[in-house]
Amino acid sequence: MFTQAYQTGMAWSEAFWSNEKFDEFLLQAKAELDDVKRAEMYYEMSLIARDDGDSIIPMFAPMNAGGSKAEECVVLAVLPTAKTRTAA
Repeated sequence: MFTQAYQTGMAWSEAFWSNEKFDEFLLQAKAELDDVKRAEMYYEMSLIARDDGDSIIPMFAPMNAGGSKAEECVVLAVLPTAKTRTAA
């Protein structure tokens, strides 16, 4: 996703966003074999994209995800918002 939508010069970057530091991290992360180091690079890229990127995300769904080894499944719970709360 980072390559297709955020790397300088890519067709899906509709706002033509460009960030040299992001591009450097992206190239390094693609070649990094150490999972921890690569995860740190992707984390840094996500911060750069969040703070300097061109994406506008119109809403965030308030959700929590969790799991239980006993159930071996992921449970999603939508948290109540001001519109979904009922008066007691």
